[in-house]
Amino acid sequence: MKGKVVWEDKVPEKDGASVPIYSVAFSPEGDRVLAGAGARLLMYDAASGDLLQSIKGHKDTVNSVSWAGNGKHFASGGADKTVIVWNSKGEGVVKYTHAESVQCVVANPVTHAFATIARTDFGFWSAEAKNVSK
Repeated sequence: MKGKVVWEDKVPEKDGASVPIYSVAFSPEGDRVLAGAGARLLMYDAASGDLLQSIKGHKDTVNSVSWAGNGKHFASGGADKTVIVWNSKGEGVVKYTHAESVQCVVANPVTHAFATIARTDFGFWSAEAKNVSK
């Protein structure tokens, strides 16, 4: 079986250096792709590859992105030690910090809460609870 490239994008360099992309995630509907590109989030139309949004919020490299299963939120975690939970329009809902660089963000497929992890601590955010547990 051979694969076929449907679309691709090359993130422009910043100050002569390549911008790292460490994480991508499809929306639950499969219609959008979210990529952590340097300190930004890039949201693409999954079918056409058109850039829908360039979202700023982190001060350092985004290491991980994840969509909630209901599509209402997505979250990003970065080397700036922060996690940002966004609504589906790309507006920040909550921002919290870890003791070190955030390595992974994952959504619970049943409750749509997010778990985030750094090297020495982890946290949980739930829309229902409206708070962060660490």
